[in-house]
Amino acid sequence: MKENIMSIFMALLFLAVVFVCIYNYKIGSRWRLAMNLSTKKSDLTLSSKWIVVSCRNCSYEEIKYWANVSGWEVLVVGATKVPKGWPRSGVHFLGVDEQESLGYRISKNLPHTANSLKNIGYLYAIEQGAEWIYDTDSSILPYGLGLEQFDYTDEVSGDRFGCNHTERFSRPILFNPYRFFGKDHMWPRGFPLKYLQDHTNGPDRYCLCHKMRTAAVQHGLIHGNSDTDAIYRGIYIDTGRIVEFLDKWECVQEEISVCMILLAEEFRYQFPTRGNHTEYTVCEDIRGANCRRANVEFEAETSITVLVITSNYPWNRTIGVLQRMYQPFFGLTIFCGPWFPEKYDDGAGEFPKMLHPFNYIHLTPTEMNKGYAAYYCLAKVKELRLTNVLGYYVMADDATFNFWNGIKPHRVMHPSGNLHHKADGWWNRPNGMEAALAARELFEQKYKFDPSVQAIWQQFERGLKLNNETTGNVSHVLTTADGWCVSDLYYIPSTGLDYYAGLMEVFFEANLFHEIAISKYLRSVPHERLNRSQFDHLYGPGGRSAWYKNYNGNLVMIHPIKLSFLGDVKQRKLFCDSVLVAFSQNLFGGDGNNATSEWNG
Repeated sequence: MKENIMSIFMALLFLAVVFVCIYNYKIGSRWRLAMNLSTKKSDLTLSSKWIVVSCRNCSYEEIKYWANVSGWEVLVVGATKVPKGWPRSGVHFLGVDEQESLGYRISKNLPHTANSLKNIGYLYAIEQGAEWIYDTDSSILPYGLGLEQFDYTDEVSGDRFGCNHTERFSRPILFNPYRFFGKDHMWPRGFPLKYLQDHTNGPDRYCLCHKMRTAAVQHGLIHGNSDTDAIYRGIYIDTGRIVEFLDKWECVQEEISVCMILLAEEFRYQFPTRGNHTEYTVCEDIRGANCRRANVEFEAETSITVLVITSNYPWNRTIGVLQRMYQPFFGLTIFCGPWFPEKYDDGAGEFPKMLHPFNYIHLTPTEMNKGYAAYYCLAKVKELRLTNVLGYYVMADDATFNFWNGIKPHRVMHPSGNLHHKADGWWNRPNGMEAALAARELFEQKYKFDPSVQAIWQQFERGLKLNNETTGNVSHVLTTADGWCVSDLYYIPSTGLDYYAGLMEVFFEANLFHEIAISKYLRSVPHERLNRSQFDHLYGPGGRSAWYKNYNGNLVMIHPIKLSFLGDVKQRKLFCDSVLVAFSQNLFGGDGNNATSEWNG
């Protein structure tokens, strides 16, 4: 009996040892496979950014572009074995044998197509430490900024649909993000076509937020190809059953977002637990609120420059005039300042009506502070993250800009520069020296350990040293009452927008006056000034009331011409006979005799 028990025990022990050896061999083989694959590109630590490419019979030549992208791991998921002659370094390759050896349970349930097999590539990349995955095909190459056009930070700024607006605005029902990619009549799969013809994303359907969580999925379109459904049709051949199901399915809820969740669950999708939900609410009561009302809609491209028109007080009456003067000639015209649509009045026909689209960024009256913080407008425009823009003109609504008189587009332009070097006037007010000291405190204390703010502070310091013959330390220069500059028109190239916006965010928090803030900024950047004959601030004989005598088409700008006065017939005629005639002659040729008739739109 004892001998039988001993024999059985020894047999079981032998089988157990064999099982452990085989199991360890399989684990070891999978681990060695993963290690070999992961070290093909580099023996160093792998990047957290991965490019996953699918192909059926692709060659290394087709993948060579991706292999040369710096800072990214490239993973090719093939529907065949590793091709002969495939290099042992530079690119990770998962052939069918490698995919099976990885042991992912999903492998048994995937159709044997290139797009389906990408799921194995995603899992493998994540297993190797991927935090960002760029999905593409071997035949598609990035355009423009390439992979840099995507976000790789935890937070971003930008427009956001679904903000909590105040009650006076209607609740949004549908949103079509594809309208922002070049054509009005592009729409995502599933958008109800009966709503498409009259659909608009605005106004007041979304908001502009200074900080929000980066999107989990970022979608790009193929340049010049609006047929987005081709991807869907290429993956799902037989959609008849899905259409039949959707035709019969009814949602018992009113909210479309809830219906989407219920429908996904009908398809047996289980949503992961979500935490740390953030509400993005438009707030009118907080100066410098995270989210604010805004509207941006694109027309056909006519220019690669953006015009930002600022108003010190709530917009009223003059938007239609300004739109007709400037909007057709810029890629985008944005009105910035206090905007209350229910209070807007065009004077019962005395002023031209507003045009569509009307693009705006709302600053509360407290934020704009009678124009003391007009510089903040361009900082908010930066948060739109516009692309393909050469530069940004910023002008006050009472400035007249003869934009046909060109400037150098790659340098900062300010008509007068730092002409006023006296320490009087604005410096003696709370928005002067007191605010400058507050700005220094923000840079050196509150944001001492904020890398983005410190980068701006360091750039400010470098700029002061490079652009001034004599200067003290950066703190001393910031808090020296060394003048101010009239700033009713200026130009910032796109290459300098991030620095401008970062500096102005701190100046705004410190409550620094507009013309001191711009003066300090100009000291830190190389910039162009206009010839004295090219601009007029109406300091001469007759003063501001003599604007019509001093205006001419050869000026780049004149300030101020108060458009709100044009409800008076006499002032309107003077404006038409001088300004509008010059616009007509310089933009369209001829004698400008039709300028007056254009007043009524």
